[in-house]
Amino acid sequence: MGRILESHGPRILIQNGQVVDGMGAAPRLANVGIRGAVIASLTGLGLRRANKSPKSGTWASALWRNRMSVDMTVKRTRERISERRIRTIVLRVLAETKLCSIATVAKGNRAHINTAFFAYSPNLELYFLSDPGSLHCRNLLANPSMAMTIFDSHQKWENPGRGIQLFGSGQRTGGRQADHAESVYGTRFPAFARWMKGTTPTERRQGALLRSYALFRFLPSRVKILDEADFGGAVFIIASVRRNPNRDGPFRIELVWEATERLVASRGDGLR
Repeated sequence: MGRILESHGPRILIQNGQVVDGMGAAPRLANVGIRGAVIASLTGLGLRRANKSPKSGTWASALWRNRMSVDMTVKRTRERISERRIRTIVLRVLAETKLCSIATVAKGNRAHINTAFFAYSPNLELYFLSDPGSLHCRNLLANPSMAMTIFDSHQKWENPGRGIQLFGSGQRTGGRQADHAESVYGTRFPAFARWMKGTTPTERRQGALLRSYALFRFLPSRVKILDEADFGGAVFIIASVRRNPNRDGPFRIELVWEATERLVASRGDGLR
């Protein structure tokens, strides 16, 4: 089908059999240096090179002169972010791209990562289509812990970055849940719905191939946001995803701010 890509990723952090952080493990970034911070931030988007040096004689200009050697640390602030603002940014990122990377836990607590197309519902249910026999699906059967990163790969390195990391659990859909997943997925990918309906011989053949796959649902419980145009450079917003009972449906979600993390230069570096 050419729609599921797999590779192994060495930078996923696993603790006690759980995917606890991906490429933006901010709480553990102290004194790693700017190169290490770029690797550890969300796909390298958390830090970027300015187009020109800042005004001389300022703290920013000192940081500019030492930009490839200065040590960095993470500062947590009490700057609360509203639920509405968090939701707007998360939904914007989800709408901007249709590809995600998926981290799962393989045998022996080893990290595994694959890439897939995804669809999502307003209740932050994310769905992806995959071969149940693939390694990442077998991993989920043994351990439902998983994480996703979603970002537009066309972003330019020198521009403000934007992307999200999501952490939670995933499983194969079945019954009415599978019907709902197919509806959500088919809405985002009309060719999928058309092939599953199969009104022509070609579509029926494609549909038969698709039926050997399965739709999986990912329910995130935590989200980590990078939106430098909105929050500033190297600022990460962390929020929990709460799912509350709803009389009109299965649940309603609430994105609750937990922390704001800012990557800053350590002042003990002797900037010249």
